[in-house]
Amino acid sequence: MIFESHAHYDDKAFDEDRDELLPKLGEKGIGTVINVSSDLPSVRRTLDLAEKYPFIYAAVGIHPSDTGELDEEKRFWLWARSGLIITGIMWRGMCRKNGLRGSSHWRMR
Repeated sequence: MIFESHAHYDDKAFDEDRDELLPKLGEKGIGTVINVSSDLPSVRRTLDLAEKYPFIYAAVGIHPSDTGELDEEKRFWLWARSGLIITGIMWRGMCRKNGLRGSSHWRMR
């Protein structure tokens, strides 16, 4: 089985045939999918996909250019939906927190 580690099936490009395509992934040898979000609307869509399809897991995140939209109400919504908020930014495998590149120290709320 193939583990698809980075997908965006919540993207508009899949709107027409998403519900037809996703159930057939298993027939094509794809057993698990990580669907990755990049902004608040895609977080909602990604979590919805993970709830609907048991083989899809949600990677919930906000791209650094979109973090300005996160007020306390939206942070609480993220926490309530996903159960964990980690403050910091994941960027191409590098961690940044408080301007420190490569920091492995995360603050959980």
